[in-house]
Amino acid sequence: MMKLRKTIKRIQKSDEGVRQKWLWLLTIVCGLFIILFWLAYINTVISQIGAAETSPNNSFFAVFGAGLLSIREQTVDGLSFLLEEKSYDIEMPVRTFVYNELEPAVKVSLP
Repeated sequence: MMKLRKTIKRIQKSDEGVRQKWLWLLTIVCGLFIILFWLAYINTVISQIGAAETSPNNSFFAVFGAGLLSIREQTVDGLSFLLEEKSYDIEMPVRTFVYNELEPAVKVSLP
């Protein structure tokens, strides 16, 4: 216990960079611990439910992997329009610029 207190005091007295490194390290360690605990808990719950309802070879990772594959397939199907080749046909109206009620121009020959 005294060793832990000395370590904490040493970290408190150190400069900002060292304290920030310790913060990141402890944050990552705590996050990993929580994720591993959560995975073990979910694996236990799924195996208990799976034993009652389905075959026992459906572990957490098999179900999780199947879910990820399903999500991937749905995402690829949903975003497939991005991979399609797009073409646009723009048709301009035909304009002759001839006024229907205009009198014909008089032809004049040049010398």
